Amino acid sequence: MPRGTRLTLLAVLDVDAVDFVVYRFLLFSAFSASSAVKASSMRILGLDLGERRVGVAVSDPDGIIAHPLEQFEPRGRRDLVAKVAALVAREKAERVVVGHPVLLDGTVGEQARRTEAVVKELRKVLPVPVVVWDERFTTADAEEALRQAEVPPGRRRDKRDMIAATLILRAYLEAGAP
Repeated sequence: MPRGTRLTLLAVLDVDAVDFVVYRFLLFSAFSASSAVKASSMRILGLDLGERRVGVAVSDPDGIIAHPLEQFEPRGRRDLVAKVAALVAREKAERVVVGHPVLLDGTVGEQARRTEAVVKELRKVLPVPVVVWDERFTTADAEEALRQAEVPPGRRRDKRDMIAATLILRAYLEAGAP
């Protein structure tokens, strides 16, 4: 494809070159995963609850491929729950998968307890099931994916939580989890 054509396509899709490379990396790695199993026929929202930012991913309508959606910085737990509720409605999600940051030995640390408190609130508010999924190493894997995609170090932080949410959701979908 001639260079000008690619840039025109990116402009039409409203995707900058860095996002294009990251999405391409995630999409091809999703198709190359030998353990890919269809989880269900439903749209699922994936969340990575960071200390300051929340990364969000969404599956396709068939629940096969996870796509990065966005990330945001909530102003407190109430704001976080309200934004997730709005995303569930906007994306017509039928389930929410939240990364559960257990420690390497499988025990629950402070960050996991904070996540569990948010999950408890989400379950009270949302009209869809909310499940937790082991997220060990997803932030490191997201950082590595961004590095391999040659995203400049200064822009990685702006994408890391969203990519981590995509990896959490992809693992959930590949496991065929209900």
